[in-house]
Parts: sequence; structure tokens; C-alpha cells
Amino acid sequence: MSSSVPGVSPEAAAAAAAAAAATSESYQWAYSIVDSSRVSTFFISILLIVYGSFRSLALEEDKRDDCKEDKETLLETSSSSSDSGRKHGIQTLDSLQAMCLPLGASISLLVMFFFFDSMQVSAVILPLGLARRS
Repeated sequence: MSSSVPGVSPEAAAAAAAAAAATSESYQWAYSIVDSSRVSTFFISILLIVYGSFRSLALEEDKRDDCKEDKETLLETSSSSSDSGRKHGIQTLDSLQAMCLPLGASISLLVMFFFFDSMQVSAVILPLGLARRS
């Protein structure tokens, strides 16, 4: 075999082709990581986490303000009224629940993945069995 470029040895041409193929594979790997759907999913999830964190902090601050107002009201009016309960029906998570929520969600997603994967196999096998019976 002779190289198509004069003055270049076949070994050098083969090495250049191998380097070009390796570079192409590394770019393909990089493009698969930086796929637009993966990047957009990542940024949307980060935005939701940040939004939820700020919302949780704002709710906690409102709750503290309501508690201060309730204490001041109780000190001023020394008598208990029937509407001295909660003004808002907002519930917040404590730190243990906040830590367990992502763990439980990940486990449930993993279980759903395996369940639907097995369902996919059965969805392929069932029609094949029915077709064979006919």
C-alpha cells in the first residue's frame, strides 16, 4: 500500500488517521455529555432547587414574624381568643424530612426504571407468544 500524499510514509499516514479517529471519538463523547436536553434538564433542576430554597427561607421568616406577632398579641390582651390559632395553613419540612426526600425520590425512580424495563421486555415477548400460537 502506498500513501496518497507524496513524501509521507504509510506509517505516518496511519498514525495521523488513528489520531483523527481518536479525536473524533473524544469530541463525540464530549458532545454526548453537553447534549442540549441534558444541559437544559440540569439547569432547570438547579433553578427549581434554588427557587425552593429561597421560598422555604421566606416561609420560615414569615413563620417567625407570625410567632412574634402572636406573642405580642397574647401579652397585650392577656385573654385567649378563639382565633389565636394559625393564620396560614402552611407546613414546612424539618431537616430530617428534607434529607430523606431526595433519597426516597431516587429510590422510587430506580424502582420505576427497573419495573418499566421489565414491562418493556414482557411487552415484546407477549406479542411474540401470541403470534406463535396463531
